[in-house]
Formats: sequence, structure tokens, C-alpha cells
Amino acid sequence: MTFQVGEKVVYPNHGVGTIENISTRSFGSQFERFYLLRLTYKSMTVMVPFSHVGDVGLTWKMRRWDPCPQTT
Repeated sequence: MTFQVGEKVVYPNHGVGTIENISTRSFGSQFERFYLLRLTYKSMTVMVPFSHVGDVGLTWKMRRWDPCPQTT
């Protein structure tokens, strides 16, 4: 699952936020890409590693008028 800067997302247990930036950080000799997420509630920021998006449950924010995703 990939997101773009400016997209609204849901971060479980913390609420709705906006992807503000996508960055790369180094940890020793390894590099990891992160989403910088600004949560609407209290304007808190969270960095979510690309490799853990599924683990933390980050998903798109659905609007009432969005059609439900079709499963095939």
C-alpha cells in the first residue's frame, strides 16, 4: 500500500491524519523510507516506516461518497 503527500489516512488508535512528507533515514548501513504523518488530533506527528505500514494498520480515509472497493 502506498500513499502520496497530501493524502488523508487513518492511523488506528490515533485517528485521521495527512501524509505531509516522505523521507529516507539511515540506520547504520541500512536505509528506510518513512511517511511523516500529521494527525488531526492535537497536530501530533508520527513517522511510519514503509516496511510497517501494514503492521500498524495505516489505511486510506474513506469519504461517504466513495464507492466501496470491489473484491475480485
